[in-house]
Amino acid sequence: MLTVPKNSALLVLIGLVACGREAPVEAPQAVVDPTPAITVARATLESGDHAGAAHAAWTIVQAHPENLAARLVLASANVLQGRYAAALQNADAALRLDSESADAHTNRGAALHGP
Repeated sequence: MLTVPKNSALLVLIGLVACGREAPVEAPQAVVDPTPAITVARATLESGDHAGAAHAAWTIVQAHPENLAARLVLASANVLQGRYAAALQNADAALRLDSESADAHTNRGAALHGP
């Protein structure tokens, strides 16, 4: 019976290096343009599905935290859901990306004002 040591991956790597071969390199992951997904999230928000829009925008923000449009959709959806603390957090994140964004200021004001 053949037993494989727990550190077999390390042994394979050492073996490859000893043979003069390079270890396999993982292929770089492609960067996905979030624009189509943001368009869908906006349309979902405009259709009145605030929870669906929030979910779509949150998914985009997780992959692209520096995307202003996704933050704005998420903040708007949060306001319309009555999730004012989340709306404030996302509006503030949007303002850190663009301090002059009128939409971010509007969302922030709506979040602070509440119902």
